[in-house]
Amino acid sequence: MPAEVAVPYRIAENRRRAIVVRSYGTEISGLDELIAHHCLEVVFTVFGPSAPKLVTLIAVQHIFEHNAEVVVISHLTAAEIRAERLWQAVTGLADIVAADGTWLP
Repeated sequence: MPAEVAVPYRIAENRRRAIVVRSYGTEISGLDELIAHHCLEVVFTVFGPSAPKLVTLIAVQHIFEHNAEVVVISHLTAAEIRAERLWQAVTGLADIVAADGTWLP
């Protein structure tokens, strides 16, 4: 499994394009702070089911559609993402930021 890495400081002009994946019916506190901390520009937000296979397919579609470099998974921790093999396939296309702030390259 890939190790977590420190995110280099980015100035506002160099924000990375990101999509946010949210599960239906979840309230996320601190999402704006998480996005600001990692200097991301949200280009699309996906509201999807909690079924891992379907939501990862939706995420992949929007990575391509919106030329995203990062996926913010606002309802899963890094441990939960690592435990789900389908999310590991997504890391081949984009970096992942977990709900706990962990950056998964």
